Amino acid sequence: MRRMEHLETLYITECRNLREVKICFENGERMQRSEPNCFRNLQILNIYDCAVENLTWLRYTPRLRFLYVIACSSLEEIIAWNFAGSSEIEEDVEIFSNLEKVHFEGLPKLKSICRQAMPFPSLQLPKSKETPFEC
Repeated sequence: MRRMEHLETLYITECRNLREVKICFENGERMQRSEPNCFRNLQILNIYDCAVENLTWLRYTPRLRFLYVIACSSLEEIIAWNFAGSSEIEEDVEIFSNLEKVHFEGLPKLKSICRQAMPFPSLQLPKSKETPFEC
């Protein structure tokens, strides 16, 4: 994952067997929230026709600006994670602090974006003639 720290755009398309994205160290241990972000420069994410059930790994994308998720019929939650306490909520408010545009389509099982209310301070209203994939 260290090599992906400079990644700015990611397209995940037609990965029908992809059920989960885990962020792990080389030794296989799960990454903790306070550890460095391997996707810290990711700004554009397009996910199309995948079998993911959640996108909780987006907690590690503090600069995400554009999020497009289309035709993911198994997706139930964007951030499937419980905040332990109010201090963690404040720490993780940065999850979507730079998100400007979001487009969700064809997500029949989607129940929530996050289990708790979160601010979207940079989210913009779409322009009338804008298509979903214009960035």
